Amino acid sequence: MIVDEFPNLVESICKTYLDSLSSYTKEKFGIKNENLFCKKVEEEYKELFKDFKTNKKIFKRKVLKLTSLFYKKGLSLAFIIDILNKLVKNFLIKISAEGLPAELSEEVLSFVEELTNLLAYSFIRLSIKEKRKLIPVKTFGFTRTVDENLISWLYTVEGLIEGEDRSIPFRDDCKLQSIFNSIDFKIGCSKLKTCKELFRIHNLIHVYFLLFSDYVKSKNFIPAYLILKEIYLLFEKLHDGIASVESVLSRLTSEDVLSYLIKENIKDSEGFTVLILNPLELSYINKVYGFKTGNMILDEITSELKAFFGEHNVLRCVDGLICGIRLNTDNSDIDKQKKLFFHLKEKIYSKFSSLVPIPDISGFLLIFPPNVKIDKQKAINLIKYARRLSKENPKELLVLNVKELIESKSVQLFISTVDYLKEKLEEGKVALAVQGIHSMETGEAIHKEVLFRLIHEDGRIIPAGEVIDLIYNFRLIHLLDLAVLRKLKQNYRVFKGEKIFINISPQTLKFNSTRSEIMETLKFLTNKMNLGVEITEQAVVKDYSLLKEVFQDFSLNIALDDFGTGYSSFSNLIDFIESFPVKFLKIDGSYVKKLETGSQKAEMVISAITSMSHSLGIKVIAEFVSSEKIRQKLKEIGVDYAQGYLFSKPELVVV
Repeated sequence: MIVDEFPNLVESICKTYLDSLSSYTKEKFGIKNENLFCKKVEEEYKELFKDFKTNKKIFKRKVLKLTSLFYKKGLSLAFIIDILNKLVKNFLIKISAEGLPAELSEEVLSFVEELTNLLAYSFIRLSIKEKRKLIPVKTFGFTRTVDENLISWLYTVEGLIEGEDRSIPFRDDCKLQSIFNSIDFKIGCSKLKTCKELFRIHNLIHVYFLLFSDYVKSKNFIPAYLILKEIYLLFEKLHDGIASVESVLSRLTSEDVLSYLIKENIKDSEGFTVLILNPLELSYINKVYGFKTGNMILDEITSELKAFFGEHNVLRCVDGLICGIRLNTDNSDIDKQKKLFFHLKEKIYSKFSSLVPIPDISGFLLIFPPNVKIDKQKAINLIKYARRLSKENPKELLVLNVKELIESKSVQLFISTVDYLKEKLEEGKVALAVQGIHSMETGEAIHKEVLFRLIHEDGRIIPAGEVIDLIYNFRLIHLLDLAVLRKLKQNYRVFKGEKIFINISPQTLKFNSTRSEIMETLKFLTNKMNLGVEITEQAVVKDYSLLKEVFQDFSLNIALDDFGTGYSSFSNLIDFIESFPVKFLKIDGSYVKKLETGSQKAEMVISAITSMSHSLGIKVIAEFVSSEKIRQKLKEIGVDYAQGYLFSKPELVVV
């Protein structure tokens, strides 16, 4: 019967089909000899066709084995089905050409239909095993939930194709939905503007899985396999999207948190509170005891807050603040938050009392009543105002009603001060003072540091200490650096014959709007005077590449300021010292001041820094030298130079 000729057509159709493929495609699929390949294919099909008609169990087993071979070679299901379709088409043409009854084709069509369905079934099984091996085993946080969900779903898929009655949770009951409903995730995806897209992908996964389930139950495995491949792609997109959200969450500021909450509060007309804690003495503890100890303190605070507010309602921000969020609060909950604050203070004191200084927290509770109207910038200003106020009174938790705070005269004064400061810097209304760096032995000034001063309209000099925190907090440092450099350029003759050092923040160099002028001004000044630059050690650690890019074009002497704050990236520091003419290390003043009280730890740190510096051929400067006692101790240690009121006070030279 002509049906028995079906396998005999395979070899000729195989050769014709291979002729239509590129050499690259054939090489990729491991086809070296076309004749041998097609002959082998014909033999396989003869066996399969025979088993299809005589023994379906053997037929199924052979198809599964054959599919495993295809899968390992990387042959796609679409490629295989395309060959089979061409085979059937040619066979049907032959039946029609010879005028034979159409019923003769039914057996061939039935064979190909069952064969392709079994191939798809086997591809599903093999893809599940492969996918399970590719899932990362060491993910954390949100991405871990995505991976765990996929693993669970793969087991469900495996059970479904074997005929078991399995299903996945409805979308609203899914673990991933609980992530999407969490405040921290919403803040992160809102900042990336990816919330809607991630929600859409998650919804599609559930819709596609229902389709997949229906096709599997009806044993229609080809569309089931295609849908499963789409589900895999959607899971990959979801994983990448959620990983991006996690990355953003690690870089959030308290401003980002508040901005999101305000936007949602206005939209939903719901009140909320934000408890914001500021760990104190952490910078010094990181310097002396290392970041591991500092992180232990942060972890202790964070775990207590999560136990109270919930896992996803607590965010650790890059500006050093830790935020606990509560929606729809009442007075009793506010009282509980106050108790939590004092409980945390006691716990930190008890657990870390062996540290010197003992760590502590300051904090403030912002209450946003329902329907309160406040724009983003005002809210940001309120955070900075409240943070400053809480640091001045760390023993108490400041409870601040935002509605009342907006109308507060002290807040308005604070904001007007910031506006005044910004205006002064933008207009370049800064004065320049200098303070000497003196030999510890002779007292002679070897060079001078340029300091900025602001002068009030009434002629009063505003100390830098009163405004420097505001300048950093409100991100005005680039305006200050630019104002100082412009003033220096206008008055460079005043400093003729003197060695001077100026301070430049890496943040300034990150502003495209000011960077070119900064570079041009530095070039001008280095040609006109003996100029050096002070850079903080933390800047070298955090912005090494940027600083290297900027300063490699200038022959500037460099002093590393606030030394002792970047232990975690010592290799960057050494690279910088080897690449640039670092002449001085200036020890962080917080260590120096502690010598007055006889701090042995501070003495040990200064001694270690001095010894290391001298071994690298670098001189050491100690700042805040205000007494003979401190001077004598520094001389004993071997510190080379000193800066402080004991030797000279800042002198105003350019108004």
